[in-house]
Amino acid sequence: MGKSLADLAKKMTVAAKRSETVASDLAAAFAYQIEYHLVYETPVDTSTALSNWQVNLTSPAADEINAYSLGSRGSSQGASASSAIAEAQIELQRKKPGQPIYLSNLVDYIRKLNEGSSAQAPAGFIEAAILRARIVTFKGYKTKLFD
Repeated sequence: MGKSLADLAKKMTVAAKRSETVASDLAAAFAYQIEYHLVYETPVDTSTALSNWQVNLTSPAADEINAYSLGSRGSSQGASASSAIAEAQIELQRKKPGQPIYLSNLVDYIRKLNEGSSAQAPAGFIEAAILRARIVTFKGYKTKLFD
């Protein structure tokens, strides 16, 4: 019986360590999906609002940034979206277990956009993007902590 309890203790220790990594990886995947949906669902004119969906690990974004690819009437949406997503991926690859993830957008009109000021997106597009990200990330998610 002593051997089986020792084996169980070892398995529990391995599972505890693995759970930290699994939780961190899942948080990063969820943050990526939120970023992706926010970037592609934010109404676009010059690409400034969509470019300002910033992912940071040490603290929330401190400054508004310029559009990755400045345009008009949505002409630069694809280029700016690709850059915003790429920046998020780079940051999220650095995430360590226990480290928080901050998603920010500091343009002064993001709240008005989310309230429905643009015909390009309904009110609540931010909340809807988060819900879609949740569905994509967690649908069918299973993990095996014990081998």
